[in-house]
This record gives sequence, C-alpha cells and structure tokens, in this order.
Amino acid sequence: MSSFGRGVFSDGVVAYLASLPVVASVSRERIVYADGFKVECMRRYCAGERASAIFRSVGLGPKLVGAKRVERCVNRWRHDESIMRRALGQDTDSETDGQTTDNNTNNTTVNPNMDELDDTTGKALATRVRDIERQVVVLRQQLAALGYTGEETEGDPAY
Repeated sequence: MSSFGRGVFSDGVVAYLASLPVVASVSRERIVYADGFKVECMRRYCAGERASAIFRSVGLGPKLVGAKRVERCVNRWRHDESIMRRALGQDTDSETDGQTTDNNTNNTTVNPNMDELDDTTGKALATRVRDIERQVVVLRQQLAALGYTGEETEGDPAY
C-alpha cells in the first residue's frame, strides 16, 4: 500500500484518491466511498466479478488501498440491506446520501436473505451454471440415443 505506515496514506495518495469520483471524501486514515459506487460495486460483485477487479477498474487497486480494506468494504456492504436492495434493483426510491466509512462501524440490521447471496454468487454460481450446462449436453445425448427427434407424436409430448 502506498503509505507511510500501515493504513496511513501519504499526501500524494490522499490527493489522488480525492480526485476519484467514486471517493466521497478521504483523509490519511479513512476513505469514504460515494454511495453510487457502493451500489455499483455490489451489483457487479453479485454478478460474479471479483471485488479486487471492481476496485481496480475505478482506480482503487488493492496495492494502493490495501487488499484487506477492499475485502472489508465488500463484506460490510454485502450486509447492508439498503445497498443490497439497490444493487439488486429492488429499491428504487431510497436515499443516496448516507455514507459508510471503511471502518467497521456499520450497525445495519442484516436481512437473513442477504447472507444467502454470498453462497450463490461469484465462482460458486459460475461453477453451478457450468455443471448444469454439462448436464444438459449429457441429457441431449441420452435423448438422441433413445431416438428422440424433438417432434411430438400423438399422445406423446415432446419433452
């Protein structure tokens, strides 16, 4: 991380971070992210993109801000019901001015369904899709071996 010490940003890094549109404010110890970035980050994360890639794409690479900071942000935002509703397109008229900093002070009540998102996203979801696609190929081969043509015959529906 580009800093004088653990978790402390240099003046140059603070100036760079302050110039980024995804950063609402920054000090030598803390970054406050723009609300829109939090929502967009979680939308992309839920779609399977890696957190480090998302942060890197907006100029906040883990080498600059620290991999742990990236992980903590995503974990905290994942448990923020308001951010997750907006990221999933389930909340269109919520406030966007609430800022959450990168320290662990978020006391949002967690919706139990929000925890399930982590199990069905990212690599796990991609792996499941690949497994299903393979099963479809095998089933089509089995149907072809049985002489299935895809056409309905009288009294026998096409599956």
